[in-house]
Amino acid sequence: MAASLAVAVRAQGQEKPRPDILAQALADQIARAHPELNVIGLHLTPPGGQDNLIVASSNRTKVGKKSDPDDLEVMTTGKAAVDTKWPRQLIDIGLPLLDRAGHTIGTVVMEVKFTYTKDPAVALKRATEIRDQLRKQIPSKQRLFQPA
Repeated sequence: MAASLAVAVRAQGQEKPRPDILAQALADQIARAHPELNVIGLHLTPPGGQDNLIVASSNRTKVGKKSDPDDLEVMTTGKAAVDTKWPRQLIDIGLPLLDRAGHTIGTVVMEVKFTYTKDPAVALKRATEIRDQLRKQIPSKQRLFQPA
């Protein structure tokens, strides 16, 4: 599956860029619009896949990696995870990723920079607002895997 998420494909002997899937386009859009975020990542199980993966991230080197157990727990319990990372100067937040209809389809992970806030409650409120903006742009889980 990671290969299908690759940025480039071989075609007629030349590298040609492949259009981003909607999930990646949304991650990039959110990252550009929210400088308070260090990174945003979308964790989902791709159609036909068995593993929950990072399918989109503002740090593209993470795309294709398996989700950690704590990311899966957010999706299964519906409860936010908030972890202050003092050495990295950020607050790591995991929230259920929802589609427009309110169905949980995965996990969205955001790292809120200390330059925005050091208060976990403020960071969680901001991350929830961003997640809710994102939700409005997700008609379905399947659509996230189609070209943007």
